[in-house]
Amino acid sequence: MKLALALFTTAGLLDATLFYAGVAVAPDGMNAWVAAQEDNGSLVLHTTDFGSTWQSVELSPHRLVEDIEYVGAGKLWACGEVGYIWFSSDEGLTWTTQSVGGPFSAVRLAFLDTLRGWAAGDNACQLRTTDGGATWENIWLPLLFGNDSVRFQGAALPSQQDVWLVCGRAAEGDTWRLGQGYIAHSTNGGDSWTLNRRDTVYDFFDIAFSDSMHGVVVGGNDTAWLRGVVLYTSDAGATWSPANFPGSAGLLRGVDFADATLGGICGDGGYFLYTTDGGSNWQTPSCWPSPNVLRDIDFGDTLHGMACGDSILYRTTDGGRTWDWLRIGIEESAQYKDARNPALVSVVRGVLFLPASSFIPHPSSVHDVSGRRVLGLHPGANDVSRLAPGVYFVTVDGARDTVYARKALLLK
Repeated sequence: MKLALALFTTAGLLDATLFYAGVAVAPDGMNAWVAAQEDNGSLVLHTTDFGSTWQSVELSPHRLVEDIEYVGAGKLWACGEVGYIWFSSDEGLTWTTQSVGGPFSAVRLAFLDTLRGWAAGDNACQLRTTDGGATWENIWLPLLFGNDSVRFQGAALPSQQDVWLVCGRAAEGDTWRLGQGYIAHSTNGGDSWTLNRRDTVYDFFDIAFSDSMHGVVVGGNDTAWLRGVVLYTSDAGATWSPANFPGSAGLLRGVDFADATLGGICGDGGYFLYTTDGGSNWQTPSCWPSPNVLRDIDFGDTLHGMACGDSILYRTTDGGRTWDWLRIGIEESAQYKDARNPALVSVVRGVLFLPASSFIPHPSSVHDVSGRRVLGLHPGANDVSRLAPGVYFVTVDGARDTVYARKALLLK
């Protein structure tokens, strides 16, 4: 069944109502797809101009989507609730259901090619295909992984026989004694498994290999520390060592490589890292800060990548060294909204009225999407007519609580 397309620009879809679960970027530097959850189901958003305009297709039936993967030749897969697997052979224009059942939820996809792929399961049941999704097989991991509490959240296929899965484990009594994070490895395509690592502190959320020898696992400590972790291997997973990265990182949830040396990581608080040496050393890029959780990152080539999470989407055109905050629409097409106050304040004939209240403290400023300050604001009437049409952000100068210190502003 062909599903209708909706075309919209940055004034059409409601960013604040969507939860972006997964992102996929094609190697042409123009096409990208985002798996989005909404109250009534799930959407796949598709751009052909790297984020300037988008199309949406509703996935059927109404199950929450968790991830999306572009494999090439116009083929995409999406996965989600109760093990649903959706497939498109026409770059996301139409979708069919390939599989349902198995894990409580299929949360992360990884493909070696257009035939072989895995969906990491929300329990010890994983999904495997070796025929391009014509069939999906339930693969149960051994009891040594603690089947009652595991949550596998990352998968990687560096070769036809090597399969890697990582997971975090729900708290169960003394987690320091029982352990939390697992790294599972198969050397025969998933027929049998070994426990490569059982961590006593960290949960693991994703894994990626830049080649058959070099790989990275990311995660974090979910106790009050909320400290991120990056583990690195240069010997095909025989050993894992802490990578060098800025120590301020919180929970890290997504990792991807563009080639053998260039890669990126995203996580809580809109946090990014990038590497140029295959994963042993990581740096913090330049980006517009966000309090949102970032859950997935994907590179199409060594320049173009996107990252997504809780009602937020970023893109890079320089290999992850800088990131732009890409908003897909502004709620209600309203020009101004305070996050804690439902009252909307509009721009009328080029004038923004900024009330002085506990909800909108002052002084405030207007910034463009690159973070550049373009206008100072004061309580009362503010002339914004000289600003070009576009998306801006009203920020409270010096505020520490960034959740309530930044509001979206759309000038038409």
